[in-house]
Amino acid sequence: MISKIKYALIVLAITLYSCDSSETADKEGEPLEAKFSVEIEGEAPNAVLNLTNESTGASSYEWSFSEGSSDSTSIEEIPNGITVDKAGDFTITLKAVSGTEESSSEETITIEGNSAILEIKDLEFSQEEGSSELGRFYSISENEMYLDTEIDEENGPNIDLFYKGSNSPFIFFEGPKDNFDDIVVPNAKETKVHNYENGFEVASFDEMEDDAVLDDLTVINDDNAIGTLDFPAIVTFETEEGKKGAIKLKAINSTRVLVDIKVQKY
Repeated sequence: MISKIKYALIVLAITLYSCDSSETADKEGEPLEAKFSVEIEGEAPNAVLNLTNESTGASSYEWSFSEGSSDSTSIEEIPNGITVDKAGDFTITLKAVSGTEESSSEETITIEGNSAILEIKDLEFSQEEGSSELGRFYSISENEMYLDTEIDEENGPNIDLFYKGSNSPFIFFEGPKDNFDDIVVPNAKETKVHNYENGFEVASFDEMEDDAVLDDLTVINDDNAIGTLDFPAIVTFETEEGKKGAIKLKAINSTRVLVDIKVQKY
């Protein structure tokens, strides 16, 4: 004979199982639809995305985020910790999947603020033509310095800056398409460089944490020498792709010039 307590427990278990089965059936029976909402916390380059997944009928998810995101893709139901360091239009796409069925939703939002910068510290350019130890040709995208003897068709299109040194104030930076030495850079880019009296203050360089100052910068190709060895000094530039930057010359000797570079990431 079943006691009243045991009978009550059995009835309760059956009831809970029935409710759970009903809810599962209802959820599985919902039509497949990808849907989400997003809130933006803060501004670039430190904007944070707070996502809410409102999809129905899905068993898995595929998110994709446009340029500037800390993660380009995610398969989490609700991705956490997604940050954006690029200001402007930003696109989020969600694909909801159930078996062989798919549903997609896309939204473009606006990220306020200013975009991130790339910072390269303690970069050494050779003072000497043909040095076997230090290079004079630099690629921002590759963060790579090349010796005179290393320039070829593979790395030529990536080079942004060339440095011409000496033991006098007649030193300068220029684009790889314009260098004065007998070195041909295959498919060279045309970087604009403003060496002399460009008006960019050292303090502005040191305080720069995003691209606000660089975005407003106008760079002219002055075909001039820097004109001073009184360091620190600033040279400004704009790459062929339109990325603006500044070079802070910190120290110089007969072998090398030591610089920091800050340039727009996007």
